Amino acid sequence: MTNFISSMTGMQRKSIEKAYDLGYFSTPRKVNAGDVAHNLGTGRSTCDEHLRGA
Repeated sequence: MTNFISSMTGMQRKSIEKAYDLGYFSTPRKVNAGDVAHNLGTGRSTCDEHLRGA
């Protein structure tokens, strides 16, 4: 698990943590990528890239 986390960029880790905290991975989702992006102060497509990359 450590190798997986250490291979992520700082922004990928931050995005995953924020998405988790906001309920992005809940079923059903509590927020969408746009909500996560807004909370991070980034664009939705940038946030999508970070989440997919992670």
